[in-house]
Amino acid sequence: MRCLYRAPEMIQISSWRSVGNSGVGFMHGCFLDELFAAADQDPMDALISLCTHDLSKAVLEDVKALSGWDGMGWDG
Repeated sequence: MRCLYRAPEMIQISSWRSVGNSGVGFMHGCFLDELFAAADQDPMDALISLCTHDLSKAVLEDVKALSGWDGMGWDG
């Protein structure tokens, strides 16, 4: 059986090299945020605690400090 249906293109994708991974990365981040919210954890602190790559962890910590991250007023 062959499927002949093709979903209409909603956005132009030809100029992106990694369209599938771009969306997957966004969904992965959203899913982690939902898990952190369900666990009543600050998303940035939880992400930093999960990071095992020293350079990436340092970047996240610098972003947190430079942005003045305070949990965005999140009250759980």
